[in-house]
Amino acid sequence: MRPRGPFWVGGAVGFSGGSDDRFSVGSSWLGFVLRGGVGHRISRKALLMGRKIASAGAFASVLFGLAGAASAAPVVWKNQGAMLRAETMPSAEVLRLGAAEGTRVVLTLGETPTAAERERLAASGVTLLAPLGGSSYFARIDASADIAALSPRVSSASRVRPEHKIHSRFLNDAELPAHAVLATVRSDLASVSAENPIVGAYVVMHKDVDAASPEMDALVAAHDGVVRDTVQSVNGLVVEMPLDQLRRLAADDRVQWVEPPLPRMGTYNDSNRARVQANEAQAAPYNLDGSGVSVFVYDGAYARASHNDFGGRMTVIDSSGQANHATHVAGTIGGDGAVVFNNRGMAPGVTLISSGFEYDGSGTFLYTNPGDAENDYAMAISMGARISNNSIGSNVAPNGFPCSYEGDYGVMAATIDNMVRGSVGGPITIFWAAGNERGYGCGNTYFTSPPPGNNKNAITVGALNSNNDTMTSFSSWGPSDDGRIRPVIAAPGCQSGGDGGVTSTGSSSNTAYSTLCGTSMASPTAAGVGALVLEDFRNMYPSWGDPSNQLMKVFMIMGAEDIMNPGPDCQVGYGSIRAVNSVDFVRTGNWDEETVDHGGASTFTTNVSASDPQLKITIAWDDPAGTPNVLPALVNDLDLVVIDPNGVRHYPWTINPADPGAPAVRTQEDHLNNIEQVVVDNPAPGTWQIEVRGTSVPQGPQSFAIASTGPIGEGYLAIGLLTEVPALQLPGTPLAVEAVAFEGIDSLVPGSMTLHYRTADGPFTSLPMSDNGLGGFSGVVPGAACAGLMDFYITAEGELAGLVSLPPAGADGPFHADIGAFDTVFVEDFQTDTGWTVSGNATSAATGRWERAIPGGDGSRGDPADDYDGSGFCYVTGNGGPGSNTDVDGGNTILTSPALDTSGAGDAFITYARWYSNTAGAAPNADVFTVEISNDNGGTWSVVEVVGPSGPGTGGGWLPQTIRVADYVAPSSQVRLRFTAEDAGDGSVIEAGVDAIDITYFVCEDTGCPADLAEPFGTLNIFDIQAYIGLYNVQDPAADLAAPFGQFNIFDIQEYIGLYNQGCP
Repeated sequence: MRPRGPFWVGGAVGFSGGSDDRFSVGSSWLGFVLRGGVGHRISRKALLMGRKIASAGAFASVLFGLAGAASAAPVVWKNQGAMLRAETMPSAEVLRLGAAEGTRVVLTLGETPTAAERERLAASGVTLLAPLGGSSYFARIDASADIAALSPRVSSASRVRPEHKIHSRFLNDAELPAHAVLATVRSDLASVSAENPIVGAYVVMHKDVDAASPEMDALVAAHDGVVRDTVQSVNGLVVEMPLDQLRRLAADDRVQWVEPPLPRMGTYNDSNRARVQANEAQAAPYNLDGSGVSVFVYDGAYARASHNDFGGRMTVIDSSGQANHATHVAGTIGGDGAVVFNNRGMAPGVTLISSGFEYDGSGTFLYTNPGDAENDYAMAISMGARISNNSIGSNVAPNGFPCSYEGDYGVMAATIDNMVRGSVGGPITIFWAAGNERGYGCGNTYFTSPPPGNNKNAITVGALNSNNDTMTSFSSWGPSDDGRIRPVIAAPGCQSGGDGGVTSTGSSSNTAYSTLCGTSMASPTAAGVGALVLEDFRNMYPSWGDPSNQLMKVFMIMGAEDIMNPGPDCQVGYGSIRAVNSVDFVRTGNWDEETVDHGGASTFTTNVSASDPQLKITIAWDDPAGTPNVLPALVNDLDLVVIDPNGVRHYPWTINPADPGAPAVRTQEDHLNNIEQVVVDNPAPGTWQIEVRGTSVPQGPQSFAIASTGPIGEGYLAIGLLTEVPALQLPGTPLAVEAVAFEGIDSLVPGSMTLHYRTADGPFTSLPMSDNGLGGFSGVVPGAACAGLMDFYITAEGELAGLVSLPPAGADGPFHADIGAFDTVFVEDFQTDTGWTVSGNATSAATGRWERAIPGGDGSRGDPADDYDGSGFCYVTGNGGPGSNTDVDGGNTILTSPALDTSGAGDAFITYARWYSNTAGAAPNADVFTVEISNDNGGTWSVVEVVGPSGPGTGGGWLPQTIRVADYVAPSSQVRLRFTAEDAGDGSVIEAGVDAIDITYFVCEDTGCPADLAEPFGTLNIFDIQAYIGLYNVQDPAADLAAPFGQFNIFDIQEYIGLYNQGCP
């Protein structure tokens, strides 16, 4: 039997709804309860095995139907942008090897686990580390882990590839950043040279390693390096060492990621108050000036604290030196206009804390040091700072750095994201200047957002002209490399006319002013407005505590004026800020903060009157720091779902990252940004339903802020699922279904909770669910035969909501599991010669002929440094040493397998891992890599895939692929595979590899009758019932059939009755 709706070559391997829209693992509707295993026939043993299978990974979490992206999505590694597709079968060999060696692996689970499930996995010996997108993680498998029990839970497992742990700029000498090179001579190391210089780097350790430990100092020292600082927000180090040693360090199992440092950050260079409504906010009836609010000014140096406009309200906390830029920025936030009243800042009553970056007491770094930022932030937070301004950045284009830096998300951005969340002593709201990159050589429009402004959580600010809200000529435009909207908001940062800029305090004397333009001026304008909002929030809601960064973000967005195309854009984000608008919105109370875990949902309602011209709902969440190895940067993906009184869903704004100048649309979900906004013009009057869904929350639960133009109330009836649905269910094995009703402002109609199921194509059977009296409900889907299936959905009726279904599509899109299991019958790891043959006109290793070897490359010319499965040997083209010229030249080289038997019972699948690179050399992307299959011992061939000449898979990296044999040829005992790498053009460098060939069958064998416990077997009668009662009375584990497992109660008896009523085949 073929499983329903898998994706094969060209997509992530996993189960989806297929054309009938059934929901199963891969549909991101729910977590994965592990009820896999091997079925056994015969009486009591069958029942006992059923109990063991059910308890193998009995996770329990509240799950709601989610229409999200597939959890088995590809891992997109940042190094070469290649996709690592999930495999059909879990790799037990990788799991066993990881457990035996204590090494980390890349693990893709059947579904993204909740926080409770991650804790249970950790207790069973599986520690999930950094998320890699979807349901993939770096993971550590303890020696105590039960690999047999773990394997059914895993979609794929692979060794961590060294090339996925180091940025390409450290692998390709031509891309080595000049600012990262610190020395070409070191007296105690003869190996240091212009070709092997001392470089600075950020090194992130895996989460289960203490980066600040003496062990890590020793590790760096063993590689002839020195630790310059620690970065606790990302568990990282700032190191300096020879380049060759850094590449070796990246291969250490404890290291997660190595990247070049950012260039040393530099600074970004009276009508502002009127434009952002600060004058109005400072007057009656608001009378706000920021009193009681402490703002941290983190800049290129410290400000002149003695300036008369600061009135003794500033504290300097380092010795980085005094500068005009910092003084101007501080005055824009909180100067009081003591010298010239019209030059006062946005919040003239704030307390200011000032410091400069990269001052370590002995000098300055030549590159950006995230550890310094942490130290200064920790000090400022300890002194009461709750808002910070950062008018600094990497100045990529002005300094002539490679334009590829624009849009980057790296270690510094990740550090900022976690500092927002409280990694250095407490949470803080961070405003960050968007940058002044346009017009400096990297373009005049989009994709000019410099790091670290591409962080996710800080409120990045673009610059407008204060006199008319027009765009300045310099302000950086997004999106980021992974398609996120940058900046978040915009504020005045210059002026077309008048004084030609922003006039604020200067550093030349205690009465000086200076006039400057830049996002450096826009960001402190926004930070000052934020101080006014914070002051008013404290006055209005003294028991709440200070608003989080995510709540401040929605306040700023809800008050902003949309001045460009409707909706957000990559010029001004969500609009030009307005202080009074934001303060007025805070006072409405139409906002809240809640949390959601994976698969969960928080529900709300809002009422719209016939006179309301618009409904606007915004959510924002401070996302965990992204894993720098992969794209995109988003970790926890929430979705805002808004349903009008007529049942119509309204979608959030999204942009097309490939065409960022096009207006935003409202036609789809957003899976890139951690801000979402639904806007409905002329909304229908009545009660609107709002859900915030945890579509993919690998690091949850995730808090979020929500705001609405209408009052926010509790939601209507919703159904939660406590049982997780497997991708595969063993034949004859029933599935216990548990659900819960969340009533909100609604009331559940008694007796309306109903389970609808079918075990074969056709109509559904409806079964009232048992009420446990505590809001929970249970029912049983009977086991299905091999030729059948398992579909179910749940309905309930609310007095307000009417009929509610889970999943929402009900019978048209039920939960689904296939019946059967996978069985791997053949594994080829190339440790011995098993009869593979090499042909073609590349006749020697020097010309790139295929050879079975332990790879000796280093990736610098596209060649693999290791095999795929970690066993040692694989087939590679022209295996040479690091940087050697042994690629395929002047022809082709063909690798052909011996005969492979795919004629067994069941549906046969072949998995192979391939490596292909054609991006190096003077004429890249000119050749292709071809995979073919034959079922007549090589007499005829069918093409499986052609990789290249450009696009995914052409930049190196081991990529596992799975094919269903019958999709290409009729299965037989004479199947062969053929892999061809060729060099048909001049100047190209072609490298290829093949490893890890597996043959797997999808099989199913009916397991008999699980309720048949006593002789005569094959017939159900009173003796079977008596046998079960006997097991129940002595509390035999075989009688514990239903949750809560470990307790014997009516639910176990009901489960057995269901099995008995199901009968025998």
